[in-house]
Formats: sequence, C-alpha cells, structure tokens
Amino acid sequence: MVPSMVSDTFLPPVWRIAFLGTLVSLPVTAMLRWAPAADADLGAGIMILGAFAAGAIAVRRSVSPAATGIRTGVLGGIVAVVSLAVTGLRPAITAGTGSVGSFRIGFLLVGSVVILCLAPVFGWVSGRIGGWVATTVSARFPAAASG
Repeated sequence: MVPSMVSDTFLPPVWRIAFLGTLVSLPVTAMLRWAPAADADLGAGIMILGAFAAGAIAVRRSVSPAATGIRTGVLGGIVAVVSLAVTGLRPAITAGTGSVGSFRIGFLLVGSVVILCLAPVFGWVSGRIGGWVATTVSARFPAAASG
C-alpha cells in the first residue's frame, strides 16, 4: 500500500494541529453552553479551549505550541466575526427590510476588527499554557518503558 501524500503536503503540521484543536473544542464549548447562566460563545471557546488543546497536542508532536495557538485563535476569531455578523444583521433580515443602520454597520466593523486583533493573542496565550501543561504532565508521569 502506498501512503497518501495529500495529508503531508496539503496543510503544514501547525495548521493541521490548529484545525484539530478547533474540532476538539467544539463539543466542550457546546456542553458549556448548556450550563445554567452560561454565556459561552463558540468563537471564544475555540480561541481559548481549542488553542489550549492545540498547544498540548503540538508539544507532543514537536511543533511550536505558540504557533498553533495563534492559528487556532485566528480560526476562533473568524468564527466569532461570522457569529457577530449573523446576530448583528438578524433583525434587518427577519424584518424583511433591506436597510441596515449605519450605526449597526459601524459597530459590526469595529467589533470585527477588535475581535480579529485580539483572537491571535488569546490563542497564543492559551496555546502556550496548553503546551506548558502538557510538558509538565509528561515530565511528572513519564511513559513506561516498553520492552
């Protein structure tokens, strides 16, 4: 059997781990939304929990946890901006009017810029923390020698 070259050349390892961290954070964020008085946002869950998981995975695969955290934060920021746009434009869409106020558009633009600027920072911090936790845990509980 010939191994597939697509998985190795399609995405760099940093991006693959970032997408993996994003996927890992989705069920956890969904469970947090069901908690009473919870206001967990999907984008924020990806930025924090996904980057944490990506950082932990990255350390185990000898990839920079900070780099994977930044990329996971960017993915979470994109999800957050799309969510903000959908919730911000929903009243105009459901009312059937084609007009959206200039204040609403300005708020959406400023909010999107702020989210996209802060998302990589949250991802970087969470990725570093996830990498540190994975390193600390693996140092305290070394793998059993096989043989």
